[in-house]
Amino acid sequence: MSFGLEQKIKLEAEIKDHGDIVQIDMSDHENYTSTKTLVSVRWALTFCTEARQMFLVSDLTVLNLKQFEKLIKNKNLISSTESSGTLKGS
Repeated sequence: MSFGLEQKIKLEAEIKDHGDIVQIDMSDHENYTSTKTLVSVRWALTFCTEARQMFLVSDLTVLNLKQFEKLIKNKNLISSTESSGTLKGS
């Protein structure tokens, strides 16, 4: 999907105001999900060195905000099997 001028202006304003959007120059296709994730992790390790947690959401994700809010209030959100992505309470 190609952005129009209005969307580009809004995106640039968001980046300037918050600095929280990571962009890479590549095709946006589900086959590149791993690459996009690794770029995001590398960005976080470089620019968010004090961060203790990272949460990635893509446009393919449906996030239940009420359930997510309940989960993030639990300091042990991720189980001991972090590599599998198992969430406590799910």
